[in-house]
Amino acid sequence: MINQGMMSSNPQVERLIRELLTEDARYDRELRSAHRENLVFPVSICLEGIDQSIKGFSRNVSVTGICVLCETQIPSGERATLEIYRLHRPEPSRVLAECRWCKPFGDTFYASGWQFLGLARD
Repeated sequence: MINQGMMSSNPQVERLIRELLTEDARYDRELRSAHRENLVFPVSICLEGIDQSIKGFSRNVSVTGICVLCETQIPSGERATLEIYRLHRPEPSRVLAECRWCKPFGDTFYASGWQFLGLARD
């Protein structure tokens, strides 16, 4: 629900926001096997055998996996350590995961679905 607060909204902007929220809900319904919670945190994708990490942001999360938005297409089946940067901790939380799917998200980004395999060991 959009909270208009004390400011009067522009009807055209309000319509746009409602359309975006509807699009987002439709996108989520197409991909879900488990309930997800919206969660936006910086994420580094550290693919096995590659020195450089891929930077992105989480989109949503469940106990079984996470959706990450980034500018790189990730092949299904790739395994990685996901470093999730939290707000009040200096070190990221590290999780082993496997990319289950990746598809375009707009013109220049990709959404990738990751299944959690366990916590990463240092």
